[in-house]
Amino acid sequence: MSDLLTYLCPFCNASLNPREYVILRGELKGRRALMLFNPTPGDYSTIIPADFPVEMNDEVAFYCPVCSRDLACPQDPSMAELRFRKEGDEEEQGTVLFSRVAGRRATYFIAEGRVHSFGEHADADGVNYWGVRTTI
Repeated sequence: MSDLLTYLCPFCNASLNPREYVILRGELKGRRALMLFNPTPGDYSTIIPADFPVEMNDEVAFYCPVCSRDLACPQDPSMAELRFRKEGDEEEQGTVLFSRVAGRRATYFIAEGRVHSFGEHADADGVNYWGVRTTI
């Protein structure tokens, strides 16, 4: 997954990483903020406003900053769902799921019947989305 990754809203297809970061709108405890995420799978660094504190185990709701649709995964509401497109030597597109729970590092890239998992909690979760095979 070292090629260029573009993250897209599953509803409006807007690009969510026009530059170096993935941009999402977060909501927590009645507050809203734009949140920036590192686009590299397995890198959980974020940039969030100082007046939007997120504590360990908080469940953040994520929304598309363009169409405002809720990005919660219908199959597992504890995860958020985006689309991705990988460009480079091997082009690929599919779904990416990531935990909405602060501190739970679990991300899954699902494409062509395979799952690539990232994060220390991904393999421990024992998740099997839609019967696809996990690849590490």
